[in-house]
Amino acid sequence: MTDTGIATIPRPMVAGGETAALRRFHRDVTWSGGIREGGMGPGTIFESMRDALPKLKMTWDASSPEIILWRNEMTFDGMDWPLIEEYQMVPSD
Repeated sequence: MTDTGIATIPRPMVAGGETAALRRFHRDVTWSGGIREGGMGPGTIFESMRDALPKLKMTWDASSPEIILWRNEMTFDGMDWPLIEEYQMVPSD
């Protein structure tokens, strides 16, 4: 019998307590919502940097098991954070 080396391939890790505690944040969901036309400028890609503007703020509110809210906001001046897009996600059946 030839040794194929399969026994040396790492196996997936078993989820621990920390992963189990985060399970409620990792559900199958259905996305709905809208993206405002030109919300980030035509063809413009912004990447947040620590001490530079503009900055992006993306938040997930998973405080309700029935719906997860996701928001994307941006600031050019560090003061105002207008909404760029938002989605409501609900668990899939």
